[in-house]
Amino acid sequence: MRRHFDPTIHDWSLKMIDIYINMIYPTSGIMPDDLTDNAKKIYDAMKKLGATSEEKLKTADDIMKAAALGKSIVNSALQELQKKGYVKRVARQKSAGYFVIK
Repeated sequence: MRRHFDPTIHDWSLKMIDIYINMIYPTSGIMPDDLTDNAKKIYDAMKKLGATSEEKLKTADDIMKAAALGKSIVNSALQELQKKGYVKRVARQKSAGYFVIK
């Protein structure tokens, strides 16, 4: 017996895949499209790390490990996020800390 392609089942499975991907890799709805992909990934990594206040600062090394990107990419993305007002940098004795402000 030959099975026929049912487009409703196909559409349903695509929706389920999309929901699953959004659960694993959430993106923020407040970020504009003018951010680079790396900046969006860094922003999401900082949210995942819990760097949302000055008491919960994270260093560039912490963010680099969470985002699985190189240090220079992380630093340039952090500068971009700072310029656009999404991240604040706090200078400390050994290394600077970053946290999300938006």
